[in-house]
Amino acid sequence: PGFGNGTPLSFSSFGDSAYQIFSVPVSALSMGFHNLSVRIQDSAGYWSLTQNKVFYVMNNLSGLDAPSLISAEYFFDVDPGLGNGIPVNISSIDTINQIFSAPMSTLDSGLHVFAFRTMDSTRVWSLIKSDTFRVLGCNSPLAAFSLDTSICIGDTLVLNNQTSGTDQYILYQWDMDGDKNYDFSALSDTAFVYSQPGTYSVTLKAINSSIFTFGCVDTLTKSVTVHPLPNVNASAYGNTTFCEGSQVPLSANYGLGYSFQWLKNDTLISNATGALYNAAGAGNYTVEITSFYGCVDTSTSINVIVNPLPLASITAVGSTNICQGSSLTLNANTGSGLSYIWKKNGIVIPNATSVNLTVSEAGNYQVDVTNANGCVNTSAPYAVSVQPVPNAVITSGGTSTICQGDLLNFYGPSGAGYSYQWLKDGQVISGANSVFHPITQSGSYQVIVSNSSLCTDTSTSQTATV
Repeated sequence: PGFGNGTPLSFSSFGDSAYQIFSVPVSALSMGFHNLSVRIQDSAGYWSLTQNKVFYVMNNLSGLDAPSLISAEYFFDVDPGLGNGIPVNISSIDTINQIFSAPMSTLDSGLHVFAFRTMDSTRVWSLIKSDTFRVLGCNSPLAAFSLDTSICIGDTLVLNNQTSGTDQYILYQWDMDGDKNYDFSALSDTAFVYSQPGTYSVTLKAINSSIFTFGCVDTLTKSVTVHPLPNVNASAYGNTTFCEGSQVPLSANYGLGYSFQWLKNDTLISNATGALYNAAGAGNYTVEITSFYGCVDTSTSINVIVNPLPLASITAVGSTNICQGSSLTLNANTGSGLSYIWKKNGIVIPNATSVNLTVSEAGNYQVDVTNANGCVNTSAPYAVSVQPVPNAVITSGGTSTICQGDLLNFYGPSGAGYSYQWLKDGQVISGANSVFHPITQSGSYQVIVSNSSLCTDTSTSQTATV
């Protein structure tokens, strides 16, 4: 009816608690089950939680004999239904005050509920009287687990717990080295890491009802072999700082059953699976070694530094075909810290260490260019050819003193591909381009002779008097 609206009860203030017997009229209630609720209010005006009790109102039995109890039954945990419990032998009486035994052999260890009820001569069943109790005892578990029987040092050994037949107080203990001392407990799957190689006994101890002194135990032992990692060492046979185009041999230590994989900057090198590897590129090189048991370890890195080669090239101003007696200047590329050594036909030219080289002989010229890191690059061959110079000599066709009207020819040398230019008193004679020149005037005559290579020679002067 709401707080303060129920039927009041009179009792004195008893401080923190109260105990009092009182009567509640039920004459206005119909036959059947009813609920009696009681609550109290403290001096601060707060109401307590409600305490409820179920009771049953019978028909008015005035003039009739009160019903007697004729049957009783009990059950554990789950109500099987009225009349389906385990019967208890009683006499037809009004009340029961009797001790009897309830077998518990079928009950597992743990908490259970015991329930009891009676039926009267009107075949009405009472409310259930129940209580909770604990069965102190246990069923044996079946210890089971799986693991890898062969691992490597540093690997995590995963222990998959597959134990069955457990109760709510199951405890698992693990002995990882067979010394009969349990190293740790775990409620489910677990893992372990060994720090030393060897063969170890692994024991799982499963304990049901572990909180009691009589816990039921099962154990299972298996073995695991922990293999050592391979002995890994990488070394270089030579200087690890070198010039482009060179390489340094790297070597890994060898062991029975070892396999190898070389890496550069932590990336696998294709087909580099031998104990030796020639490193030609700059980077950090390591080797992974796998043992016969599949255990892998990686070496410390070897840092390889590759210095670039300098540019080496030759240029020249003018034709590489020069005439005998002429010269050509060859120029190497310039740059900071560069030094030079010139070679002709692969042979070092003594004292030719300048950036330029003047040549007058035919041959294949190269220059070795060295940079500040000592790296040397050789240029491509630069071919220089030397062409012969014609011998410009004037031959007179007669005496060099003639009378006016007489005929005299001066002749130059003849040769395949020769061309000519005649001069008189140092001046070009227009149109005088033949191998010979007729003399009609006194003077000093010369001839310039050119061959097919454009090499020229000028004759000495020949005097004619007319």
